[in-house]
Amino acid sequence: MGIPTLSEFGEFVTGVFGSRGSSGSQEATAGMGFIRGQCGLYAVIQKGLISDDKYKSIDKEWRKKGWDLDINRVSLLSADLTPDNSALIDSSHLTMSTKKKGEWTGFHAEMMILSAMMNANGWRGQINSLNDLKALVRQAGGAMIAANATTCKHCGNLMTRAGIEFPGKIGNASLTAWWNPILDKTFPQADQEFAKSVPGFS
Repeated sequence: MGIPTLSEFGEFVTGVFGSRGSSGSQEATAGMGFIRGQCGLYAVIQKGLISDDKYKSIDKEWRKKGWDLDINRVSLLSADLTPDNSALIDSSHLTMSTKKKGEWTGFHAEMMILSAMMNANGWRGQINSLNDLKALVRQAGGAMIAANATTCKHCGNLMTRAGIEFPGKIGNASLTAWWNPILDKTFPQADQEFAKSVPGFS
């Protein structure tokens, strides 16, 4: 049945993870993404890993839809992980940063997925600008990323400029900080760069 439309994918992510904040708490954001023509389905939960129960839930609901992409679970820490693995890829394992996980302030779900995509595809070192990323995404066949919360200003602007599709409208900027996965740099709200469309880029 092909791949989901953008709206279908957004609804699927919200369906399996629930809408962030629906319980009245500030729980972690979750998201999923994929690159057209590749077998991996990326998923992430901020400050955590995809549990066995959550994997089974995602797998069950995905199969119900009859969409392409085989998301059999494999060892996501294996050295031979490539974009062609038929797998649900826990993006926490592939998020590339020199920062310790306890310092992952401002690491939004969408950007963790993007970081994992860049890592899996070997794009590190090839990106000096958002146009470079856009060209690589286009060459790979295009990408789609969805989260169970409104996409913040900086995530939305980066994905728009990189040609990555995402559902819904762009929301406000983060209240604390935002991590740029291309530069591996966190920009706190007090930083002058934070006022830019995409901190770290002109």
